[in-house]
Amino acid sequence: ECYTTFAALFHPVIQKWHGSTEATQHTIDLEPNHLVDAVVNPGAVEVVRVRLGRNFEGLPFAPGMELSHRQECERLITRALMAIGVQGRYYPLRGSTTYLPKPRGMTEIDEQMLLSLPGSLMFIDPDSPVALSSGLANDWPDGRGIFLLTDQKTAVWVNEEEHIKVVAVCPQGNAKEALGRAAGVLEALEQQLAQDRRPMAISPALGCL
Repeated sequence: ECYTTFAALFHPVIQKWHGSTEATQHTIDLEPNHLVDAVVNPGAVEVVRVRLGRNFEGLPFAPGMELSHRQECERLITRALMAIGVQGRYYPLRGSTTYLPKPRGMTEIDEQMLLSLPGSLMFIDPDSPVALSSGLANDWPDGRGIFLLTDQKTAVWVNEEEHIKVVAVCPQGNAKEALGRAAGVLEALEQQLAQDRRPMAISPALGCL
């Protein structure tokens, strides 16, 4: 509700940054074929990475979360991924104690494997003064992890900055292919969470919050 409570402060900044107005209606378009010149010369780049972030409606965003909120996000996301039949494995961050099947989090070997994948599907603890002062590192590493799909090119990050972040990489530099994979996982996940009565935080004017 910060976006409405503090609209007089937030909206002018958002409008100036995005070039929008009060009348602007945000459009969410994740159709890969709408991308223009999306195939990058493989010789020019090593990997393309697409990241799609979402936050739950009714739960505090990352800076304001308590450990119980992070645990709830972790529970909701891992359960939904299993419900939609996504093939993969959930790796809680090393040292995390909040995921009962892995009460100590991933192993060091798991961590190195994730770091070594093309495009790096691992996220690490924030170290910038802005991130630290905002509260993003509170309760670290509890309630955070990576669900890695079996293709090892797609992952769902839990409680990194957003509640949910779907990440897809394409070593061949094909942004359409990466977006298609990320959007497919996100759409299925959103649908399952909506069935569980846990919709995403979306504003008609501002888009995904």
